[in-house]
Amino acid sequence: MESIQCIIHGNEILIGERKECFLDNVALTDINTYINYTAPVIMPIEGRVTRGNILSVSIKECRSGGECSIYMKPVEEVIGFTVVNDKLIIIPPKFYPLHKLGEEVDYVELVRLFYNFIHYTLIENPSLINDNIWVRLGSLGTRGFYEILFYLYTNLLYDELMKGAYREYVKRISEEERIRGRILFARQVRKHELRQHIISLQYLDNSTDNLLNRVLKLAVQIVYNRTNIREVRSLSSRILSIYDDVVSIKPTSMISYTVFNRLSQRFKIPYDLALMIIKGLGSSRRRIAPGYFIRSDQLFQHYVYRALKEYLGARYIVEEEVDIGKLIREDSSSKVREKPDICIRESSNRGLLLCLDTKYKSLCSNGKPLYPDPNDIRQAYVYLRLSRKINPRINSVVLIYPYYKGYFNDCIFKEDNLIREYIFAIDENVDLKLVVAGFPLNHLISGDKSEIDAFIEIIKGLLDHV
Repeated sequence: MESIQCIIHGNEILIGERKECFLDNVALTDINTYINYTAPVIMPIEGRVTRGNILSVSIKECRSGGECSIYMKPVEEVIGFTVVNDKLIIIPPKFYPLHKLGEEVDYVELVRLFYNFIHYTLIENPSLINDNIWVRLGSLGTRGFYEILFYLYTNLLYDELMKGAYREYVKRISEEERIRGRILFARQVRKHELRQHIISLQYLDNSTDNLLNRVLKLAVQIVYNRTNIREVRSLSSRILSIYDDVVSIKPTSMISYTVFNRLSQRFKIPYDLALMIIKGLGSSRRRIAPGYFIRSDQLFQHYVYRALKEYLGARYIVEEEVDIGKLIREDSSSKVREKPDICIRESSNRGLLLCLDTKYKSLCSNGKPLYPDPNDIRQAYVYLRLSRKINPRINSVVLIYPYYKGYFNDCIFKEDNLIREYIFAIDENVDLKLVVAGFPLNHLISGDKSEIDAFIEIIKGLLDHV
């Protein structure tokens, strides 16, 4: 099994020295990330400026001895992994217990954590992985994390292909007996008289055989040849059958598809992952470290959103980042708008019932509970006042924090008490509440999602009082 070269938790290097971690000067320097206030999406490789928040890591300055330097400084907190010279560099979620990150690393736990947190957030209909496969993935070490990358890519791509493969008009030249498109007279007049009845034509074909699909197919072929997981191989085979009419290309071919239109934009995430796989695993001259890093705050927000949408059922509509109003009356451009992370509406009349905002932060200091950040409290109050303009019966707003039993935010939340309530002091005529709730995350490793039920009951109780 390959050894872990480095584990980074926050700004600390927990395993390995800076040199061993291939980091330059200080931990996490010199790769930019770019902020996108939508659901988590893939950052492009090699640091190109594009909206998104998953990024791959460029390998730079590879010396003759094989040692390379990696430069990566996320502006925001991230989680993820990359592999350099068959050594893992891992940035786990900050709620993952530090005492688990010793020299004896439980690969099965880490792989399960990454799969559950990332895949159940990004993939619409993630398939379940049984316990035997978890053990197999953990035993693979570095390759186990490759399998996470393979699974993410094939599932995201398959989800989009089920909506239809991308097509674009491609110029074709053919020799036919019937006329269609444009006749190529320059070629036609040079023909032998015995072939004059065959017409040289040029026409536009709305085809799946285009550069984007060729890149996506190449990455699927690499996954098919390298994966050790039957489910991933089976899904790769189905995708390859969809791409049967697409020409296969080699990893050494010039791969550049940078102009996305409104029809191809939905394939941007799979495309960025495809380039990570092709340039990281499909070429003998690797210049890209395979792996990805995801902005933790957006991942947590989308995970909570998906959980609420799943558990609240048909009675409520759960929406992400909905505009609830502007702050300045004279703002005709509507640029100063407020969009809470999550809004819940009544499904029958779409009336607003509750605004929630996720905060990927700690509320503990040396084991003692803290109040939320004053800026977060002010932001929550603005959301509450704007939501009351829409529905005057609303009297509470919710801030949601990650909670990991026995470790993260354990000083303020407990299994049987996931809530703290505060009364805003500004309005004396009515008690407007700030609800601080903990979202339990132990199930990411244990697999027991029943702990979410207590959180959902809190939210239902708030909804019932509107």
